Amino acid sequence: MSAIKKFQSRIDSAEGQPFKLILLDYSMADLDGPQTAVYLRQMCQKAGITTYICCVTAYSEASYKRKALESGMDCFLTKPVSWENLKEIIERVL
Repeated sequence: MSAIKKFQSRIDSAEGQPFKLILLDYSMADLDGPQTAVYLRQMCQKAGITTYICCVTAYSEASYKRKALESGMDCFLTKPVSWENLKEIIERVL
């Protein structure tokens, strides 16, 4: 929930684009990554903004990737994440 609250506070502030890129773990305490992504996508749509959401996880099974992408995440990286993969995503987004 803290990721959602932080994102909403940035949307509500006068700073403009809240975040261009979010690295979101699949497993988290309150909501999992896909559940959080659904909320973030709804918030983006309501605010008329675009944010790239990347799932970062130790899970490598296809079912996890499918669920992450269906929830609105833009990409799926398995840990350990290489600098090259992360750099590629950052360059794509920015």
